[in-house]
Amino acid sequence: MPDLIVEIISPSNVLTDRNRKKKVYQQIGVREYWIVDPTNHTLEVYKHDQPDADVPHLYLVKEGEVSSSVLTNLKFDLKDIFTF
Repeated sequence: MPDLIVEIISPSNVLTDRNRKKKVYQQIGVREYWIVDPTNHTLEVYKHDQPDADVPHLYLVKEGEVSSSVLTNLKFDLKDIFTF
């Protein structure tokens, strides 16, 4: 089982990525699930041990550095993954 899954959603996959896949990943115990939304310039982070499984930590394009609690060396500025 992976520790971290990152999904980059497209308009045709929104419901699958935000709902079906997320629920499966949570059920099998994936520790972090990230949803990158290029249209809205957001990153949603879901953690296996968070109190409410349906409320992500939401990062907006201008919010600076993002890091993983699972892969501790994974850090980047959110602006670097979105091009305008």
